[in-house]
Amino acid sequence: VTRAYRPHPTTRGRVMSELKAFAVMEDSENTGDIFFAKHAITALRCGANQLGDGDIGGWTARRAQWADLYAPGPIPKLVMIENGWWFDCGGCGVKIDSEYEAYDEDDNAIVLNPVERKAGVFCTEQCYLREQTHKAAIKAREAEAIEWLALELLHRHPGVSLTGENHSFCSERHGAIQQVVVGFTFPGSKIGPAHYRYEAAGKYSGLFVPAGDHDAWQQFRSPTPQAQE
Repeated sequence: VTRAYRPHPTTRGRVMSELKAFAVMEDSENTGDIFFAKHAITALRCGANQLGDGDIGGWTARRAQWADLYAPGPIPKLVMIENGWWFDCGGCGVKIDSEYEAYDEDDNAIVLNPVERKAGVFCTEQCYLREQTHKAAIKAREAEAIEWLALELLHRHPGVSLTGENHSFCSERHGAIQQVVVGFTFPGSKIGPAHYRYEAAGKYSGLFVPAGDHDAWQQFRSPTPQAQE
């Protein structure tokens, strides 16, 4: 839940009594959030800035007295649901509203028992645990991909030094590795880290050295033979 501003601890009690809760909504989409401010126009501007492009046209701020108790925020999302708001489940994406009911692919009713976690709102504790397990598996695959590409780099180009500036991306839906990037330096490099890269689509895969280090890379890969005495 966003808020207009955060009061200093020494004035928190006084400011909290002055703040009011406003539901700032986008008129055409009927989406928005709760903002705390002394006046509706302040909340409206805050909402338009944080949720839109800053133009207050097309936005409306209405009092939400039930939320005054939570000034200056945040408001528990389960409390917001009880007061007419809804959220998508952070796991399966099902709509969670005050009806606490959804429907499966066969149109059978599913009773929801939502829980709130740091990661968001989930339709059930089981859904939250499944999502956490899935995310842990994705992170493990990404770490394995980085290790695999780093070992390949070290095998193909002995003498380079890994920088630890690595990145990998695994498809959330299919669990397939889409991209892996491993940063490294080499003797004679001065500009910045080079990168060894893998792309599942086959584009831009390979080794990339900063333009200013091209000569140093060629020297590193093909050192000048020492003269024979």
